[in-house]
Amino acid sequence: MREPDADIRINPFDDGASATAAHDLRQAYIWNAIATIMFLVLAFFSFQYVARSVGFAALGNIRALEVFVMALATYRVVRLMTYDKILVFIRDWFLDVAILDGIVVRTKPAWGFRREVAELLECAWCTGVWAASFVVFIYLLSDIGRVAVIVLAVSAFGTAMQLVVRRYVTESEHI
Repeated sequence: MREPDADIRINPFDDGASATAAHDLRQAYIWNAIATIMFLVLAFFSFQYVARSVGFAALGNIRALEVFVMALATYRVVRLMTYDKILVFIRDWFLDVAILDGIVVRTKPAWGFRREVAELLECAWCTGVWAASFVVFIYLLSDIGRVAVIVLAVSAFGTAMQLVVRRYVTESEHI
């Protein structure tokens, strides 16, 4: 059997719509670059603000329990932004929403800023990076921020417990 040639390139835009597909790909790259730059700038200024307001020593004094609480809060924020019905109205700002035969149909815009945010919100990993930055920032910002993070963490823990209990009860009912 013949080995495939390593120098053969397959053009994924060979279906006749190559100009449109290439344009869409360039748009995606541009908006990904803009989002990355925005994240880095926001992270830099947030870090500077926290470092000046609470000092670098406070950043080094974060205990493992605090990291765990912030991780639970981050999980809750990601869940709120990507899945939960309570914030569907925020996701809808970045989607094209139509009602067809009484059914709500949500689609991502073809390109642009709204498309980029829609892509971000459907990816829990992507949203997690932004959410973690937000949670750490508000946690370090003030006592009110700490209370908000603790509330989110308790909510995440409660959700996890509810899922475990629901699974256990469902399994035990089928025995």
